[in-house]
Amino acid sequence: MNRHRDNFTPLAFVTRSHSIHRILTFCQPIPGILISLIPMLHGCESLHQDGSFTGTSVQAQTVKLAVLNNPSDAVETLEILAFNDDNLQRLDCYQRFESPLSDKVDISSQNGEKIIMACANSHFDRHDWMHIRSLSGLEDIRSELENEVRGKPVMSGSMRTEAGSSGESIMLERLHSEVILRSISCDFTGRAYEGEQIKNARAYLTNINATCPIWGECRYAERYVNRGMLSENDIRRFKDESLIINNLGTIGKDIMHCNINMICYPNQPDSEGPGTSFTRLVIEGQIAGQTWFWPIDINRGEGIAQEGVGRNMEYIYDIRITRKGSADPDTAIETGCIEFIMEVNEWKEKGEYEEVF
Repeated sequence: MNRHRDNFTPLAFVTRSHSIHRILTFCQPIPGILISLIPMLHGCESLHQDGSFTGTSVQAQTVKLAVLNNPSDAVETLEILAFNDDNLQRLDCYQRFESPLSDKVDISSQNGEKIIMACANSHFDRHDWMHIRSLSGLEDIRSELENEVRGKPVMSGSMRTEAGSSGESIMLERLHSEVILRSISCDFTGRAYEGEQIKNARAYLTNINATCPIWGECRYAERYVNRGMLSENDIRRFKDESLIINNLGTIGKDIMHCNINMICYPNQPDSEGPGTSFTRLVIEGQIAGQTWFWPIDINRGEGIAQEGVGRNMEYIYDIRITRKGSADPDTAIETGCIEFIMEVNEWKEKGEYEEVF
């Protein structure tokens, strides 16, 4: 965990609000977790290592924590931090929950306006949070893609509220997006190599943003893995290599329904340059013993929104390869080499985009 020098100086806290049609999700929301700010016999003048308090009065409050993600996603750990919503924005209370079994967790807070920050599956332990003393201390907290666990994604959300109010919600969203290769085939009809298959094929992501703030906006890659090509050193650092690379075997004329699911953090540069590479889905394989690459810029191209990889999105590809590809994975493929249909899923599902190269 990166730690921020916390000097209690006033900090302007800015959040980006979302109307319901801008909340991104992969499917319907599942029942959330209720956070209750409950009365305690003692107040909240100071926070101890074990999360207990000493001091004066507190208010009761119930806040819904809705998880807008795949129903199969589990919440293994849940961090809740409440800050005073004033100039200093000091920490009021922190509490950690391990594998919460019910839809309700209880924390305590002093009176007044609060900023509540929530994080699920952070990969940090309780002691990693003990240096936090004010909201500014969260600025440099990052999640690393190598530590992500399938089915237990890092999720976060925040809200402003007043102790004692009710009926408000924190929406938890994944930091990462999914790139899904749903199906693939090849058809070399009319080529000199008609009838050939693509052997020893594999699919992987390149130019992946692998570091993302747990809270706040993330539009540009802070750290790339698989920069420009597949890196065995980068792959070895992942707890689960299938998050960024998968073997396909032999691709033929018959459609292979592979449903391969890979992930990456947001990467949305306006243009590609020396320090701003587009995240790509790469198909690699051999035709008649020679290796070829078919790289696709994710969520970019003519007729597409040109946004690149966002947060908590799902990009689904159905691919048909019609010609030999590029000699390296970072060179654009020629026109007519590949055809694909891409679906982009968000809170309100968009239509399909079709792009032919």
